[in-house]
Amino acid sequence: MIPSTQLFELIKSLTKAEKRSFKLMCSSQGDVNKKIVVRLFDKLDEMKVYDEKLVKNFFREERFIKQLTSTKNYLYHLILRSLNRSSENKGPEHSIESMIRVVPVLYQKKLFTQIIPVIKKIKRQAIENELYLFLFESLSWEENIINHLPDFNNAMIRFSEIKSEKAGALKKIENRAVYQNLRAQVFGLVKEERYGKSIQLFNKKEKDVLSIITNDPPSCLRSQCDMHYSLGILLFYKKDFFKSYNEFKTLLGILDRTGFLKKDTSNYNYLYAAQNCLATAIHLALYDDFVKDLLTQLKEEYKNNPANYLLVLRLELAILVKTSKFDQAISLIEHNQTTIKQLDKQEDLILADFLFGAVQAYFWKGDYKQTIKWINKITTFKQKVFPAEIYFITRLIEILVHIELQNHSLAISFLGSLKRQQEKEDKNQFAEKAVINSLSNYIQNNSHQKQILKKLQATLRQPKMKMGISKLQKNFNFENWLERKINPNKKQVAI
Repeated sequence: MIPSTQLFELIKSLTKAEKRSFKLMCSSQGDVNKKIVVRLFDKLDEMKVYDEKLVKNFFREERFIKQLTSTKNYLYHLILRSLNRSSENKGPEHSIESMIRVVPVLYQKKLFTQIIPVIKKIKRQAIENELYLFLFESLSWEENIINHLPDFNNAMIRFSEIKSEKAGALKKIENRAVYQNLRAQVFGLVKEERYGKSIQLFNKKEKDVLSIITNDPPSCLRSQCDMHYSLGILLFYKKDFFKSYNEFKTLLGILDRTGFLKKDTSNYNYLYAAQNCLATAIHLALYDDFVKDLLTQLKEEYKNNPANYLLVLRLELAILVKTSKFDQAISLIEHNQTTIKQLDKQEDLILADFLFGAVQAYFWKGDYKQTIKWINKITTFKQKVFPAEIYFITRLIEILVHIELQNHSLAISFLGSLKRQQEKEDKNQFAEKAVINSLSNYIQNNSHQKQILKKLQATLRQPKMKMGISKLQKNFNFENWLERKINPNKKQVAI
């Protein structure tokens, strides 16, 4: 990643409060250089995509443009300094680090008695926040100053106590490292090609995790969180969604009860843990009181953060669609138009997923006019924003809408376009090709339509169709649409 891109991405990641804090810091210092970087900051902030030529052209009359690279570098580090000063980024680690930096200064000045209260405060905060590396470091400093304290008559006893405390801290650090490593391994396992991995691989890793838990149980809340996260992820990809849901639910319970962990974005992003929990609820078609309360809590917490708020809405919409609560799903969409419009021009995967959820909600409700409207929003995105199967399913739903509306010429035209697109891609897309060909035959054959759909149903159950149909069913219940067309009078279950 080139430095200019890093600066642009850093600016785009800032919240409104962080941008305001940065500008206040610059204005308070009254430096001419600060005014220049604020102008550069504003220019980059308003850009949707970084364009070096545009920046150079905009500032072509400015003297600093000859040192643009060094100015950007200065701006980058100035933003980092501002973030470091920001109160919203000052967690317990920041507070303890500040105190630890004081200790060697006092030591150099031989103010040993003044170090003791600082060390006590560091130790208390380190234990309260389970930051045992800081605890170990503070104990090491205490060892260094014992013999310099004139009133410390029981130095040998204290040395023995410190030795025991350090051993305890080391055990906590080692246990913490075990579970951090475990979490990293599990994350690495599922990061790439997660759905292509065999169930045997997940079973083996689960046994490894359970063996670690048995031989070295988590000794602190941070380790417990890593344990529940690791098990939740493994169970999710084993498709044991109920157990996975309970693991993430337990993790959220720990975070809710423990303030310092809930705020610790470096390790336990509450939104991320909630997202995992809600993802299992989607697969379980579960909309129980816990899920409802969690969604309400998250929406309240992120009401001033449009991107995170939309993420929560996307998850709620997916659950409502999955549980066939289409009236509630549509109400959710209609009542959040402002949030959607705020992000409407951004080609963001979360927004894309939300739009896809809206398409499904209106489709299953039978409001085909609105379905087309939301499909049109999706198709204005660049295709690279969507996973290939989602883009395919969006076009498939568009074809199904025109079949329902009996716009057969349009449906045939879209089927032809989709078929040509599939032929350019993976030749092993058997399920997708079977769906396209059967729907084409269905439209053009008025006398044997049910038989064509029944044959498609049987075809999709063949072993070679397994991967394609699992992708289709995971994102859109096409089999439910088939069943509705074959048996229109049969009572339908939740999708």
